[in-house]
Amino acid sequence: MKNILILLILLISSNIYAQPPVKKAEMKEKIKSLKISFITENLELTSEEAQQFWPVYNNYESRIIKLRHEDGRLIQENIRKNIQNISENDAQNYLFDLQNIESEILKLNTALNQALSKIISYKKILLLKKLELDFKRRMIKRLKSNRNKKRQKK
Repeated sequence: MKNILILLILLISSNIYAQPPVKKAEMKEKIKSLKISFITENLELTSEEAQQFWPVYNNYESRIIKLRHEDGRLIQENIRKNIQNISENDAQNYLFDLQNIESEILKLNTALNQALSKIISYKKILLLKKLELDFKRRMIKRLKSNRNKKRQKK
């Protein structure tokens, strides 16, 4: 599951960052809106649950995005640019930094589950995990479809 998540982030981020800045922000907002809509539609939260759920979930999402897209991206760019000339010590440090990010993500996931268990049932938390994965799969499928359409136009 971690590999799928990393793949999705790389696919979405490479597609988003390959576009002009205005389109990047628009694309991010569109994806966020689609995800919120998808989760809302399928998780079937009561109005009381939704009121409590979304602030917790949005805080989690923003922290995850910072870790993966900001912190992780800097490390990945350094590795990509310097992989041939990287020292053993630097390689060790990069791996340690990547492990720290993964560790923080695990802590955030645990904290999210604990916080959500006070708001919604465990069954809905599991459903949320499934919905997140389903959404990522749909996005990957859509990205592949869009790429194929662009290739066919050329």
